[in-house]
Order: sequence, then C-alpha cells, then structure tokens
Amino acid sequence: MIMQVTIMANNEYKHLISNYDVRSTVKYKGNKIILLKPISMQVPVDNVFCLDADNNIIWQVEDLREKYPHDRKMPYENMFYHDGILTVSTFIGVGYDINPDGGMIIRSHIVK
Repeated sequence: MIMQVTIMANNEYKHLISNYDVRSTVKYKGNKIILLKPISMQVPVDNVFCLDADNNIIWQVEDLREKYPHDRKMPYENMFYHDGILTVSTFIGVGYDINPDGGMIIRSHIVK
C-alpha cells in the first residue's frame, strides 16, 4: 500500500519528503522508518528516513557518497528489518545494512 506522507508544518525538512509516496514502513522503537518511492533513476535521493510520532524527521540515511565514494549512487528500492539491522537495496542488487538508531551505513553487500 502506498500512502502520501504528511509532515508537520514546523518541520524544517518538510520539502525533502512531502512530495514523495511511501513504498515501505518499518516500526522501530516507537518511530517509523520509511522508504520513499523514488521519482526516477536520474534523481537519486537518500530516500530512507526515520520519523517520530509527529512525523518530524529524526534522521535521513547516511549519504552513500560519504561511505562508499566509488559506488554508483542510486535510490533504494527495497527495505526490511532483521536481527536489529535495517537493510535497504538498490535496483541492481546492492544491499546496505543501516543502523536503525541513527541511519549510518554499516556495510554493503550483494542481495538476491
């Protein structure tokens, strides 16, 4: 199910996610981690956010270029949570494990 994200008016980062649809949601410690549906491959975005109960942004996933400057930057297509780790993956099958407490990339790997 895809739903429109509604962000509280006082959130200074509202412009980042208010026009995107949510592709996937993971509940985590009273917050929700959302994967936004990418607009296009030509407009890559770090499209994973953690929101509090009032839809204020707690974190946005770490910029891939900071951690892996030679990887091709693509929007994330899938997201799942397992064993305390959030995993996101790109269209070409590269997965990234994310720390759900702060959005930092832990490692990259190939997903099937």
